[in-house]
Amino acid sequence: MKIIPKPNKIKMNEGYINIAEYNYVNEFECNDKFIKEIFDEFANYNSILPVNVSFLRENTLKQEEYRLVIDKDIKVYSSTEIGSFYGLQSLKQLFLEYKNSLPKLEILDSPRYKYRSFMLDESRHFFGKEIVKQLLDIMALLKLNNFHWHLTDDQGWRVEIKKYPLLTSKGSIRKANQTAILGQVIKSTFIDNTEYGKGLYYTQQDLKEIVEYAKERYIEIVPEIDMPGHLTAAIACYPNLSCFNEDIEVSSSFGMNKTIGCAGKEDLYVFVKDVINELSNIFPAGYFHIGGDEVQKGKWHKCSNCQKKIAELGLENEQALQGYFNNQIANYLESLGKRTIAWNEILKSGTVSDKTIAQYWTGNADKNGVNSWLEKGNNIIISKCTRLYMDYPYPMETIETSYETDLENVGINPKYEQQILGFEAPLWSEYVSSKGKLEYQILPRLLSLAEINWTNKENKSFKDFANNAENLYRYFDNKSIKYASIKVANPKGINKICRLITSSQSMLVHPDYEYNKYCKNTK
Repeated sequence: MKIIPKPNKIKMNEGYINIAEYNYVNEFECNDKFIKEIFDEFANYNSILPVNVSFLRENTLKQEEYRLVIDKDIKVYSSTEIGSFYGLQSLKQLFLEYKNSLPKLEILDSPRYKYRSFMLDESRHFFGKEIVKQLLDIMALLKLNNFHWHLTDDQGWRVEIKKYPLLTSKGSIRKANQTAILGQVIKSTFIDNTEYGKGLYYTQQDLKEIVEYAKERYIEIVPEIDMPGHLTAAIACYPNLSCFNEDIEVSSSFGMNKTIGCAGKEDLYVFVKDVINELSNIFPAGYFHIGGDEVQKGKWHKCSNCQKKIAELGLENEQALQGYFNNQIANYLESLGKRTIAWNEILKSGTVSDKTIAQYWTGNADKNGVNSWLEKGNNIIISKCTRLYMDYPYPMETIETSYETDLENVGINPKYEQQILGFEAPLWSEYVSSKGKLEYQILPRLLSLAEINWTNKENKSFKDFANNAENLYRYFDNKSIKYASIKVANPKGINKICRLITSSQSMLVHPDYEYNKYCKNTK
């Protein structure tokens, strides 16, 4: 049986049930559409439909828990619509594997973590509604329930804000593209002087459509507006947001910029709250991501407004000023019924509100404040870059390395298990510009992420995972979705060493090398 994420309790019984007719009862009407879609999809494959399928309420089950029983007929029990939906996804994967003859079995299943998340960066490269919807479909199949949407950065602002129209008419456009890491130093060779981004943003109507699409699949969308760093695209439109009213352009190169939002001016606080107000009316999720990473504070040190703010508040330094800024925004978000998420650099100030969720992506958990944060009883999301970043070439971060990610090997004491909301895998798109490469980079990593978040540690097996992935690969083939095979995604021995050398070199000059070589029929 090849279900991903692997169910936590499975009992295989003798025999099979042969499917002949389509007849079902459903006590959760909101899932009717998906039941019909799945059965119609498999009818197209083999001209048959399942019989006597019942989706029934069982109030003793937990919110996301389901019980699937296949015997003389098929029954999915749950206490909620979402549990019923997850039971349906497991049933779908059984149809993918067995077609019209399903094994008799019993599954009792619920997730290890509640926050199971994938992040897509669309500031650097924009993919659009249809690709995002396809990603949401894959996430739903894998029981992932949070989509972290990185919509703004130095290289482009990708979301309509009606009060600030320049953000999309000007802030979405950069004059050139950095094509490889060496573009930081050899611009004549590794900068493509082609304008990028005109019209490449989401209108608020687009956002509402995608939010509704995700909601139907029990996925919450968590928007990220990066602040006070990574704000170049906004400052290029509204210079008053910076310390010295700088006249700058949307960044055409990648990396960290020295021009950031001015935490000493009221202008920045007003702007951020205006943006949050408009987006909070669109995104109903209980979380809002404010970035907070890689804030280059050199200009704050020279800025009279920032220094005045530090003195007025009795703050120790610029690090504490960021802590103050973060807390002001966190308090505002709380007034709107939302919890703040930010990257783990925010902990450096030592004054972050306990209401904030730190997203652990970099550094040593004992040295960067993450374990101290947990010791205080606070929450984190784990996105350790060396294990979960999806833009890395596979020789640098193999699928087995990703799959084996757990608390101990990212430096977290297991005693904090209940404070870990879940694991998230980000895809940063500096060097991912096509649909095909996006798919290649995230598959099979999304499958691994699903199992990290859902399957209890004692039930996990990389050997089983690698075997089970083949079932979904056939599904991806049918949908013309690209992916890396397990062999390609998990190089070993001398092959890994050779590919590690070539992929490291190619990232400097030709980031698509691995994709072009190992993904057949690239788009």
